[in-house]
Formats: sequence, structure tokens, C-alpha cells
Amino acid sequence: MVEEAAYNIWKQATPARQARYMALSKDGRTELDRLLAQNAASAFMSDIERSLSKARSGVEAFQEAASELSIVVEARQALYKQGEARILAWLRKGTVVAVAYEAPRKLSDLPAEVPAEVICAAKSLDWETGTLKVSGLHLVELRFLPSQYAEEIRAVVPPATDVRASNQAETEPSEPTRPVGRPAIGPFIEEAFRALLKAGEIDLSTSMTSHYPLVRKWLENVRPEVITQPGMPGDEAIRKTISPLFKDAKKRSN
Repeated sequence: MVEEAAYNIWKQATPARQARYMALSKDGRTELDRLLAQNAASAFMSDIERSLSKARSGVEAFQEAASELSIVVEARQALYKQGEARILAWLRKGTVVAVAYEAPRKLSDLPAEVPAEVICAAKSLDWETGTLKVSGLHLVELRFLPSQYAEEIRAVVPPATDVRASNQAETEPSEPTRPVGRPAIGPFIEEAFRALLKAGEIDLSTSMTSHYPLVRKWLENVRPEVITQPGMPGDEAIRKTISPLFKDAKKRSN
């Protein structure tokens, strides 16, 4: 049956929440595992207790613990964004394909193949729950799988633009679709800076601008898929991304 075949394809695919993790490099996954292993509540209390043991006031201890917790949360989010950006880049290249159901899902519904341009133009994309809204479509249970399954998918799964006709779902008011652009490079610039900092390549005693060539070189060698033309990323893109990171690293080194 078509319904069973379509469901089996969707079931084999990787949920959006897990896909962004799997898209990370080995080092990225290791680092994210380490960050996720840190229980936010217990880590927060431990930081407060550690600060109090240094004879600091309760307010100072709280502020320091909050700062440490914020660093962990931001680091997690940065890694998730890297994974998400890689998935979107792979979608554009056709390396992976996406499938989802239209909401509200019914037992008789077929999953839909979601074209890259639909996902990239989504007004709202929640990777944690695998839901997205774009141009009147509300899709749920978004999953990804390698493109070698593309022909098998298209033989039984309708495209997202036709899924409402297949499922006889109600039509929502159309929303304007924003133009599809290249994947956001910010997360990759941040990844480059953090990797260079960890490797001791960032000299905090020199100017921030002197590190721009290092960031570009790292991206060319490690993330060539995000470099669409020579000289990318530009100075301004690098500055906007690494400025707070550089300042924070410099502050913590003092």
C-alpha cells in the first residue's frame, strides 16, 4: 500500500531534533554531549556554592553563577545552529531530503516531501519539535534522510505543495514567502573562532581585525561548502560575529 510505504520511508528518516546533532562534526558532537551533560540547575547551584566559598557576597556569587550558566547555554545554542545551518546547506545541494506531515495529522494522511526552498523560506521552523509554517502550510514531524532515497520517496510521497490536496486539509490564508538566500554563515564564523581560540591561534593581545584572515582560512579548509565566492566571508560579517566572542575571551583572560 502507498500509505504504508510512505509511512515506512518517513519512519526511517531522522527527526529534525536529532538531525541537527548528527550534522555536527565529531568534535562538535563531543562538545555538545559535554555541554548537555551539565545539568543546568545543579551546575548553577554548584557555581554559587563555589563562589561563596571564595568569600564573595551572595549577589556576586549569583551574578557569577548566572554568567557561567549563560556561557554554557549560549555554547549549546551555537552548536545547534551550526548543525541546523549544515542541514539547510545540504538541502540546497540535494545531499539530504526532508519529509513531514501537514497539521493536524490524521491516521490516513500521507507524509510530504518538503522541498528545500519551502524549508528555507519558512516563517517559523522549530527544530526541537520538527514543525514549520510557510506560505499557508503548517507541517509537523519534520524528518531528514540521505538523498539516495529521493527516487523511492518521490514514487510514493507527494511534494509539500500538493499534500493538502492528498490529505484534503483546510487551506490557511497565504503568507508572503521571503526570498531564499544562501545559508547563514554566522554560526560557521563562530565555529571557526572558537576552534582557533581553543587551538591557541587567537592572540588576544593583538587587534581583532588581524584575525580575519585566519577565520577565512579556517573556513576554506574546514567548511568549504559555505564559501560561495573568493574573499568570503567579508570583514563586516566576521566583525559582527566574533566581536562579542573576542571581547569575552579577552575579559576572561585578564
